[in-house]
Amino acid sequence: MQQHPDWIMWESAITEEACDEIVKACLELPSKNATTFRSGEDPIHEDPNRKTQIRWLPKTQEFDWVNQIFEEYAHRANEYFNVDLSYIPELQFTEYKDIGYHYGWHHDIDWPNQTGTHRKVSLVLQLTDPEEYEGGDFYFKHIENPNGEALKKKGTIIAFLSYHEHCVEAITEGARTSLVGWYRGPRWR
Repeated sequence: MQQHPDWIMWESAITEEACDEIVKACLELPSKNATTFRSGEDPIHEDPNRKTQIRWLPKTQEFDWVNQIFEEYAHRANEYFNVDLSYIPELQFTEYKDIGYHYGWHHDIDWPNQTGTHRKVSLVLQLTDPEEYEGGDFYFKHIENPNGEALKKKGTIIAFLSYHEHCVEAITEGARTSLVGWYRGPRWR
């Protein structure tokens, strides 16, 4: 485990076999173009800040074991972050399928939404072997970044406070997949 005041990373925490099972199961789910808080569900205009395909994992018994992984690591991270957490909604399987797929600088909170809850802890599980793609690196904008080689290892999980700006650089070769979850809690104040 590596840690920083704003993130915690568990290198190769999930086995390659489990990662492969997650990918196989997720590829059976319906896919759609990803949107952002700014773009909404606009099917005509592509958001220049994000080009990815996503699939949502339903909260069903079939995916219970995957959801349990995220619950466990969110609670481990929160022993360190100590923020109020309520629940984790559906997980997002994200595909950076081809050259140019990326997600520009963003944070994971919809600040204008002043009802309900906000995302508190973001979690990303790396599902692709780093030998299968180039580019697609994850970075934080205003805080220290973790070791890039460790972060790209298949099965690595990183948890961070959802208000930190981060990005995934464009894929330059191959394809990358990840599983993302956001543990929600009372609104940030």
